[in-house]
Amino acid sequence: MPAKPTKPWFLYLLECTNGSIYTGITTDVQARFEAHRCGKGARYTRAHPPVELLAWQKHPDRSAAASAEWRVKKLSPVQKRQLARSLAMQIQFSPAIQLLHETRHAVLCTHSTQLPGFPYGTAVPLVLDERQRPLLLISALAEHTKNLLADNRASLAVVEAGKDNVQDAARITLVGRCERFAATPELVARYLRYLPDAGQYLQLDFMFFRLVPERARFIGGIGRMGWLEGADWQTVAGLTADEEERLLEESAPLLPAQVRILGIDAFGVDIEHAGRRSRQQFAEACTFDEIREALPVLLATL
Repeated sequence: MPAKPTKPWFLYLLECTNGSIYTGITTDVQARFEAHRCGKGARYTRAHPPVELLAWQKHPDRSAAASAEWRVKKLSPVQKRQLARSLAMQIQFSPAIQLLHETRHAVLCTHSTQLPGFPYGTAVPLVLDERQRPLLLISALAEHTKNLLADNRASLAVVEAGKDNVQDAARITLVGRCERFAATPELVARYLRYLPDAGQYLQLDFMFFRLVPERARFIGGIGRMGWLEGADWQTVAGLTADEEERLLEESAPLLPAQVRILGIDAFGVDIEHAGRRSRQQFAEACTFDEIREALPVLLATL
């Protein structure tokens, strides 16, 4: 019988209220961070609550993560901060996907046909397809449609909501080409779960475009930035439309009152609860079977 795959472990660094850097290991970074924040983590963080998750590093198993933790704990505070900055600079795909899913709107910029040589930007609703690519539903009369049909090169900018200082906010700009395409019934259904009011537009002259990223600039905050390549989107783990539909059907009886699942993908689950939208992010990209196993537990915590 083949050995069961080992679940990865993560080394993580937290900044605490007294300015110190706490180091720990876990299999779920975000859940562990929340536990520390709620006073249910380590004795040290109960006395000095964390204010920020600085960085994390993936390891193949607990032994490797524990060895890394031992080495980091021997570092000076200055060295720990240097390590945190270094890890944060190693931009990961998952935080960028998290930001795109948590944000409802984006600014789309296209090449103006009215003023050649100038970019034209407006706010648009943001929904992703099963491969984490932005979907756009635009009227044939819209300026963006005219621009894209003439030149499909475009950029899409997204900023984390709720930050008073935009320099502290996570943000991403995707640069690529917007392809017009005929959406499948499954993809239309996914789009309408996020934007039910868009159903009326499907009866008019609106058409679907999909932004295929070639590069993306991700900024996770001050000093945390880097480029993501189009290959990250081409090779990203994904669910098929049939797999998502099966998960939605199996999860329906488990949903608490006023909770609705908008979409399920390899990186997490988008949920609407009493009209408020939230994202349940996985620690890493998951397969259909892994998500199927995790969903009942996840939904029970809502």
